Amino acid sequence: MSPPATPAQLRQAYRNQEFQNVSMTRGQCPLMQKEVAIFPVRYALDESPEKGSAQGPHPLPANWSGSTLPPLKSRSYTLRQLRDGWVYVWDSSAKILHEYEVQGEMFIPHTWPDNDDPDHPGAARPYLLYPRDSQLHIAYSPVQWTLRLCELIRSHEPQQTQWMRKVDLPAYCTQAHIDHGAPITELGDSVADILAWGETAPTFTSTLLPTQPTSADAPFKPAFEAALVRGRVPAQDTALFVALDDPLALVDDLNMNLIGRLMEQSQFEALHQHTLQSAFAVQNLCGLDVKALIPKAITDPL
Repeated sequence: MSPPATPAQLRQAYRNQEFQNVSMTRGQCPLMQKEVAIFPVRYALDESPEKGSAQGPHPLPANWSGSTLPPLKSRSYTLRQLRDGWVYVWDSSAKILHEYEVQGEMFIPHTWPDNDDPDHPGAARPYLLYPRDSQLHIAYSPVQWTLRLCELIRSHEPQQTQWMRKVDLPAYCTQAHIDHGAPITELGDSVADILAWGETAPTFTSTLLPTQPTSADAPFKPAFEAALVRGRVPAQDTALFVALDDPLALVDDLNMNLIGRLMEQSQFEALHQHTLQSAFAVQNLCGLDVKALIPKAITDPL
């Protein structure tokens, strides 16, 4: 995990966010920049909702487009920063697969020399930078890909389409719109654990990756200020953030939710076991079949 930003770094990031180092007389449309900065985030499970509701406190942004996640009955989706892991970018224009290690808000590029040894990290930056005419496919992985998997992605277009998020930079620079994404200026207002202007960080203790430590050895990933990204990209008017899929995190968080309900049921049964057994015994002695009287809404689905 990368160290948190110092107060001096945060002040500088806020200043850079408000005052970009761009000439006022250049007379160029922002979307005509030669390169575009990209900040990947992820679809995630939101915090537990209020009783009687399925919507958590951090809904997806209004007018958000592209999400094809399966609907949930008791929880909802949100946007969060990536878990520490790896990001892979296939640049179909240059025919190159790039590998980045994710640490905090930083992306560390790992170069691929002739012998295909990826262990050559470069300088960390809080964004990915690509030419505006690039056709990209981006994917997140909690573990580093093997050489065999990298070669599969590089040589098979159907695998790129199936497992990676398509990012059409020429279309974005023309239309200023992209599915699964938005301009970087909306980062702090759209991503739950990336903060705008000193907001209070959500805890996300109802998930397996909270923003604060819950015990000495429990994993967590602290929230950070959006200025640490916006204040460092080359041009905010061109930069964007894109939501990637992290299905393993979704399954783990949903499993945590299920385990909680099963534990509650187990505690209830342990507390009322004697009463329940007596009631069942009386019911059987009377020969009464109550299954037809039980509403489907409370029938045990397991």
